Amino acid sequence: MTAPIYLHLLRKSGRPVMGMYVIKAAPDRDLYMEWDTRVDAPTFIGTRAEVVAYLEQVTGRGPSDTPEARVRRADETGTSAKPSPWAPGYTGPLEGAWDDTGFIVEGQMWLPRDRIAKFLDTYLRTEQMPYALLDDLRSDS
Repeated sequence: MTAPIYLHLLRKSGRPVMGMYVIKAAPDRDLYMEWDTRVDAPTFIGTRAEVVAYLEQVTGRGPSDTPEARVRRADETGTSAKPSPWAPGYTGPLEGAWDDTGFIVEGQMWLPRDRIAKFLDTYLRTEQMPYALLDDLRSDS
């Protein structure tokens, strides 16, 4: 595996960060990303150890759970997301869970859940958004 990549500088502000999830690429892979729902894109990609170290660096600016607890939840369910207290009747998949269908990327593209590992592998290799692996939500096809 190549070195982890830091994709955005959004975490530099020191303000609390909401809408950041740890997503595990696939049950059998040591590949994770931090997903930011504000920009609809990953902010960090790396191994389990790398993502825990990264989250420890930014602790205090994100969710209250420890980095290890967030990554452990992603190991079990595919995502660090938890059920929202504001949607107590919601029974669908959590964002990024194994049974989720995918992600909106940059507000106009779609990343199916089953393409996440290939998407992250390509992103790590090229250090560029792998647009060819995304479906365009603006097209009629």
